[in-house]
Amino acid sequence: MKRNKSEDDPAKSPKLHRVPEAATTHLEQYKLLRQEIIVCLQVITHTEVATTIAVGAVYAWLLTNDKLAPIFWFIPPLIVLLGGVRNLFTIIQMHMIAKYLSIIEQTLFEQNSATPGWETYLRKNKNIWYLVLSTGAGFLFWVILFGVTVAFSWYSAFGRK
Repeated sequence: MKRNKSEDDPAKSPKLHRVPEAATTHLEQYKLLRQEIIVCLQVITHTEVATTIAVGAVYAWLLTNDKLAPIFWFIPPLIVLLGGVRNLFTIIQMHMIAKYLSIIEQTLFEQNSATPGWETYLRKNKNIWYLVLSTGAGFLFWVILFGVTVAFSWYSAFGRK
């Protein structure tokens, strides 16, 4: 059985819907930006873990060296502060990407589609509990960690004798 030449060439096949080049570019950009958000989430988790380990290591070192100046006890809160600021900038970057992704989603997906895209879905439904839990838990982690390290450092530097 002979095949029609148009069946071999996707560009000439009437069965395939051709995607405009601009939409292909948007789709590629969308995929890359979604991947960047995933990387940002990994960076946030790694920063939290690395900060906690660093604080523990510095406290272990401080507890074995009694003759240090009291100022050294405030290195752990400084580490927590820097880690928190780093995560804040990562979260801001993620929100900027998410806003742009919702613009791309409006181009890629039909306006009245049942699947408008994740970022558009979140913005349209104003899923406040998701946003509160996802960002609030991280914020709470940093505030508690900072408060505990400041209190422990203050007590260790000035309270115990």
